[in-house]
Amino acid sequence: MAAVLGCCAFWIATRWPQGSTAAMMAAVFSSFYATQDDPGVALATFMRWTIVSVPITGLYLFLILPRLSDFPMLLLALSPFYLVVGYLQGDARQLPRAMPLILGVTGALALQETFSADFESFINGNMAQIAGIGAALMATRIFRTLGADFSARRILRLGRRDLAALAEGRLAADRTAWISLMLDRLGLIAPRLAMAAPDAHPSGADDSMLDLRVGLNVIFLRQIESERAVPGLRAALEALAQAYRGQRSAASDSVLLARIDALITAVCRSDADQDHAPRLIAALAGLRRTLFPAAPAFVMETG
Repeated sequence: MAAVLGCCAFWIATRWPQGSTAAMMAAVFSSFYATQDDPGVALATFMRWTIVSVPITGLYLFLILPRLSDFPMLLLALSPFYLVVGYLQGDARQLPRAMPLILGVTGALALQETFSADFESFINGNMAQIAGIGAALMATRIFRTLGADFSARRILRLGRRDLAALAEGRLAADRTAWISLMLDRLGLIAPRLAMAAPDAHPSGADDSMLDLRVGLNVIFLRQIESERAVPGLRAALEALAQAYRGQRSAASDSVLLARIDALITAVCRSDADQDHAPRLIAALAGLRRTLFPAAPAFVMETG
């Protein structure tokens, strides 16, 4: 809205014949990359290569096309440019450069059955397009201040929040649903980590996988808890939820590790016939290994 209104105000104030084109381009390009976390990067690239397309179009319009008389010659004249950019378009790394070149040159040429070219219209039209992209870029830089770093942190926070809810029993202990949810979030966070600053989230994807594994072990524990009462299990899950409700710290990790070790010890020492004991110990060991890979190996005290 800001980009369009800015272009319209400039158009009305200056009575620029192509001001409507600038406003239209501002609307188009503000929407074109709107789904990206930081559209400014893509808009800046598009604007840069749109500017590069202007002299190429001018060369064709005012030097090459006036000398052509039939379609085969037109095809021959255009083939070097379109073969090159067509090849670049097939490369994902070059696509952000090839696309504005293709659109810029093709749109400005506006080939018709009868050749006509007006230098004033050509300059005004291209300036309007570039001005519209520039307005969209400026508005994006001003108002879209939440970049890939923010989105990555938000997704990681959602994972921790749901893990706490899972441990507290407020989220269904559904193994398939949890795997689907966490893999979906992993797919969302991976491209954002690639765009984020190199030191912003060095282990973001690893954190998502860790949350996935922790959640699977918690689901096993919740399932055992629903089958029978296990002394100390609820306390361990509450400690896990407490650790994930806030920022994990050395104190919360120490409490959680102690609860897990105490529960493993209690299960191992129990003389009762427990069919669930192997599953319970496996889930607790998996939780311990996932959360505290650097912790000393578990040793059950004798006596």
